[in-house]
Amino acid sequence: MFGIPRRAATFDVVFDDARLNEDLEHASAAGRSVGHAARRRLVRDGIAASALRPCEPEARDGTRLPGSVKTYLPPGSDLRTPEHLPGAWGMVFAVRADAAGRPYLEYLAFGERHPERQSRFTVYQVADRRLRAL
Repeated sequence: MFGIPRRAATFDVVFDDARLNEDLEHASAAGRSVGHAARRRLVRDGIAASALRPCEPEARDGTRLPGSVKTYLPPGSDLRTPEHLPGAWGMVFAVRADAAGRPYLEYLAFGERHPERQSRFTVYQVADRRLRAL
């Protein structure tokens, strides 16, 4: 019992491919690369609780994401372009529970966290719109 590390708490992630495809259509080539890689990894391995941050229930920009969590992408990169900097992109998830009461994450949105162009929606704005429609 002592000295045996416990496996970090992880959550399964369930993706809606239509949502993800819509988000990837609006992303740059670098963003699509980050999004596809994240999906593969999250479906295969889930996501560690330590990689998640709570979303603000009501943010300064007017988005409302109560009970939602986010992760920053990519978590690390050797590439030096701004779109590849760690945390330039993000995913937002709704916390759900299956029939047995086990928690999992439902994909809400992928996109730039803070786009340079004002005309682009943030990942949080997209997630807010989708969460209201569920």
